[in-house]
Amino acid sequence: MTKTLSLYELNSIVASVIDIDMPGDYWVVAELSELREVRGHCYMELVEKDELSNTPIAKASAKCWASRWSMLRPMFERITGQRLHAGMKVMLSVHAQFHAAYGFSWIVSDINPEYTMGDLARRRQEIVAQLKAEGVFDLQRELTLPMFAQRIAVVSSDGAAGYGDFCRQLADNSAHYIYNVELFAATMQGEAV
Repeated sequence: MTKTLSLYELNSIVASVIDIDMPGDYWVVAELSELREVRGHCYMELVEKDELSNTPIAKASAKCWASRWSMLRPMFERITGQRLHAGMKVMLSVHAQFHAAYGFSWIVSDINPEYTMGDLARRRQEIVAQLKAEGVFDLQRELTLPMFAQRIAVVSSDGAAGYGDFCRQLADNSAHYIYNVELFAATMQGEAV
């Protein structure tokens, strides 16, 4: 009769092999396809896409435990000026972990905010180049503002204190001018996405 293993025994063997053969940390570049925080821990879904077709060619789950996440998140936000969110490219330091009961995960031990800043700057340059190629980048320079602008468009979060202050300043002007303010609601830097 063939010797059989329980699933737990098999998973324990896999965990031992990973611990022996992959003991260190690895820096990896990936895109965040999902990110959620639960009880202080951060759970990420990582993806790598083919550059030509934008089709996913690799996927993995990663976790950052609360003890580490409580340090990494504020550091990342302070340096980049924004929160981690889906669609963002990141460089993470990870180590492999295979738990007999929960399966495989990459455990995040560090994040390189400079990589993300460089990627954002590169993306901005690509967008500017595309707008220039389409001939629309400098269109706003052709517009002339009247001496007295009465219609104002504001891009802001509707609950932002600055938006409310701005509207109050316009309404309380000493010359009693009437302004038509139109809000274009947007998620601002630092808000949850």
